[in-house]
Amino acid sequence: MKTFKTLLVVWCFLAVCSAQALAQNYRFTKVIDDPYINYDVKNYDGKVVWCSYSGTGNNSEIWLYDGKEAKQITNNSVSDIKPDIYNNQIVWLREGSSYGVWDVYSYKNGSEEKLTYYNASDDFVRYDSGYASGGPKVCNGMVVFPAAAKIGDTDSAWISMVKYQNGVISKISSPSTTPGINDYPDIQNNIIAWSQMYYPQVSGPYGWQLVIYNGTENVIPGFFQSSFIPQVDNGQVVWSGSSISTGNNDTE
Repeated sequence: MKTFKTLLVVWCFLAVCSAQALAQNYRFTKVIDDPYINYDVKNYDGKVVWCSYSGTGNNSEIWLYDGKEAKQITNNSVSDIKPDIYNNQIVWLREGSSYGVWDVYSYKNGSEEKLTYYNASDDFVRYDSGYASGGPKVCNGMVVFPAAAKIGDTDSAWISMVKYQNGVISKISSPSTTPGINDYPDIQNNIIAWSQMYYPQVSGPYGWQLVIYNGTENVIPGFFQSSFIPQVDNGQVVWSGSSISTGNNDTE
């Protein structure tokens, strides 16, 4: 018991010292004070977006801290999740009317815009949470996200990577000659990276590949059991993966 008390005092002392040291070098700002669950936080240049879950109606809403005050961006009876922000543009997923189907929305200068669309007899672009997991990403007005998409073609059974720019939505991943899922995008300037689940043969093993797009699609050599959540920063792309042969996790 004496040992426990001594360690507890030492830990508290170190914690206080650390807090004092941080206080000398950093400024802490509480952006919101409420009893709700706030999660999935993203920031850009002093602005912060996040999801807030109140428990009311079992749905989440998007909030923004603009550097001065926090304000609620969405307020409806469905869930809004997976936000991202760049400059004054926010993007996120909104729950659709069908189970597993979501829409991508954008908010800019006080105006909300739906980016995805569906027409059963024609083209469609929609987010399917049964296959995709990564949310939309935005940079310099370009929005990228995974979607079940049929845009002037018949390649709609699996998940493509699409971009929205200047009012036009288009595929940036190649048509799937074999089943595949493109997911977990990231973007900075004109460089986009994502993970692609690839089936070398319908009855054989599957794996993940890294794809980098800078006007053309480039599949990085390698075949991984996993290659998740690449990040793009300052012209560099980093990701983690485990190889088929060893199963070891590596960071590239």
